[in-house]
Amino acid sequence: MSPTTLNIIEKTIHNKLGSRISVSKCCKYFETIEKDRSISPIAFMNHFSIELAETIEFFVELERQGVMKSTYEFYCEKCHAFWGRAEVFNKISIRFVCKSCHTENAGVENARMVFWLSAQTEV
Repeated sequence: MSPTTLNIIEKTIHNKLGSRISVSKCCKYFETIEKDRSISPIAFMNHFSIELAETIEFFVELERQGVMKSTYEFYCEKCHAFWGRAEVFNKISIRFVCKSCHTENAGVENARMVFWLSAQTEV
């Protein structure tokens, strides 16, 4: 991860989360994320013991600055199999049928917002 990206993350931690989490621990967390691996706001929230609203606000600010990108992933409510992904909210399918168990699912109710490190963070 580039020093510029780490600097953006550090400043955003200070601006959005204040002293509620350790800057160095948070930066290490981001440095360990593998390319093409999503980051769940819930997992981040639990890892750092902060509120979900704070986590989303922090991630959205990092997205605004080009560090992260958000998408929506769909999982079957019955067997939890991954079904697909949408880049933006208005592209979420109204309904989908699970390829594994053939259960019909509601799209929005079974969509999870996840974030990805942007490609430019590797420079």
